[in-house]
Amino acid sequence: MGFYGNQKKIENSILTTPEYEILYQKAFTHTKKNIGEFVFEVSSHSISKKRINHFPINIAAITNISKDHLDFHKTVLNYRNTKFKLFTQHLKDRGVAILNDNISGIVILKKKLIQKKIRIITYGTRKSNVHCFKKNNKFYLKIFNKIFVLKLFDYNKFELDNLSCAVGCCISIGIKNKEIINSIAKINKPRGRLQEIGKLKDGSKVIVDYAHTPDALKNILFATKINKIKPNLLFGCGGNRDKSKRKTMGLIANKFAAKVYVTDDNPRNENPFKIRQSILSKCSKAVEIPDRSAAIQKAINELNNGEILIIAGKGHEEKQIIKNKIVNFNDAKIARFYLNRRNKL
Repeated sequence: MGFYGNQKKIENSILTTPEYEILYQKAFTHTKKNIGEFVFEVSSHSISKKRINHFPINIAAITNISKDHLDFHKTVLNYRNTKFKLFTQHLKDRGVAILNDNISGIVILKKKLIQKKIRIITYGTRKSNVHCFKKNNKFYLKIFNKIFVLKLFDYNKFELDNLSCAVGCCISIGIKNKEIINSIAKINKPRGRLQEIGKLKDGSKVIVDYAHTPDALKNILFATKINKIKPNLLFGCGGNRDKSKRKTMGLIANKFAAKVYVTDDNPRNENPFKIRQSILSKCSKAVEIPDRSAAIQKAINELNNGEILIIAGKGHEEKQIIKNKIVNFNDAKIARFYLNRRNKL
């Protein structure tokens, strides 16, 4: 997380959405230089804590709503209603809203926005204004009933939805279709998101992903299932965070993964044993390996015959938080080390 300019990170940020004073100062500096659009991520916490009050927002987009941050919001309904406030309370009248048609309650939100004369651009379904889809191993993009062929390789459903959302944002600021299509051809996937780390000699491969919610975990397991063969999965759940999702994620892992390795993922000040036990109570097929590096080693050593291993939860992260200690740890680096070691055998 941080502030970026000219595709380079210029400053770190601890919070997803900075405090109001910092955010306003950055936006003011940006505007003064006449650079163009100022883009920032709005967390549900920042909406609840009024960090973006009185901040002028012309365009707002939403990707999805899943079972996340319930330690703070308590229920999915509260979480959804908080996210919707970005549009009903903070988006300027006659602004633009980019909405996912798959979100529960989105029809009600649309009606409220129409009353505010908000322009709405939808995505996520075939009937939406914007729709990225795959057909006969080719990728296509529909923009208001015009169909374009895309130069994409190996994109999954949820990635296509995210791309559709980005296209909606581009349309909202007046970028032409041709420029959008040309730009899509140059896109690289972000680090730690469905990132293929490497392969073994037998064709088995390792993928690192940030999935740390039930929906995200299910999506990644579905996306990497090939010819009805389930992928292997290594994951844990964070400490001092939403406890209700742990058993759900255990159920998902048990149902949709071939082999499961349950390990630690930022236990913070919680007892890591209790976190793992909560997951394991609903995941009978899992092997418990507390040390994440040892778990990655075992999972890679047990790969064979072209299997896929998903290392989920941390993605791009560079640290592991254990009690009050922060230690250097990156799933991709650890995975590469053990892949290289095994390939030398």
